[in-house]
Amino acid sequence: MIHSVIITPRTKHSADLLLKEILVNAGIRVKFIPKASELVGMTTDLVINRSFGMDYDDGDLDFLEGLSVRTLNSISAQRICRDKLLTLESAMSLGTPT
Repeated sequence: MIHSVIITPRTKHSADLLLKEILVNAGIRVKFIPKASELVGMTTDLVINRSFGMDYDDGDLDFLEGLSVRTLNSISAQRICRDKLLTLESAMSLGTPT
């Protein structure tokens, strides 16, 4: 069985609960943790980082990168998507109409 961790401080948020339900229905075990630092010593097959808005700084991505854990979206993609200017520049460099 695959074991996953969802990093989110909002364990009762509808989007997080829906994600958990989808994973469980796919036969994946899910555990919620509020911060990336709680991964220390934990064994998991997949990390889904749902920290966004005002809940993060890039320290959590640096931490995840240092652990070399498998994440749903690559750390580099998460860095780009958190920064609106980087997202715009990345999309434009790919020729995506923006």
